Amino acid sequence: MSRDSLVPGLLLAMVAAAETELAALDVTVSLGFDGTADGGDYLWIGVEDPFSASLGPAASASQEWAGSQRQTGRNESGDVWCCIESWNGEGRMADALARCHAILAPFASWLRAADNADVPGLLHVGVVNIATDLALSGTDAVARLVVRVHFEGRI
Repeated sequence: MSRDSLVPGLLLAMVAAAETELAALDVTVSLGFDGTADGGDYLWIGVEDPFSASLGPAASASQEWAGSQRQTGRNESGDVWCCIESWNGEGRMADALARCHAILAPFASWLRAADNADVPGLLHVGVVNIATDLALSGTDAVARLVVRVHFEGRI
């Protein structure tokens, strides 16, 4: 994987882990927005708001030299955006919101435990912000969590 940045490896590791961790929950997991606008449960990795008029960043990162001699590599820190959505046609907002958090829980647990070899050079990763959006239209209840995942590492 790229040694220019941790971002490509982290995005791919997040997708692979989400597919494994969420397999029993019948959640559609994708890297980027997959164009889906139907009912169901989704985790879009590298997506801030899939329905915004202007797409936000999938991730952002900054780097600095780790040592004064430039021989120890670079430190990188940044954020990856994820969006979790649950959409039911029964008008039950509480169920949609609970479902979003049921999707987030195992994914966030993996992130907390991901300080390992899944992404070489990754030192710390975890959820640092969750924004909640709720919409009810007729019988459609949609809950959406926009999740900011922060990471730090050495490349």
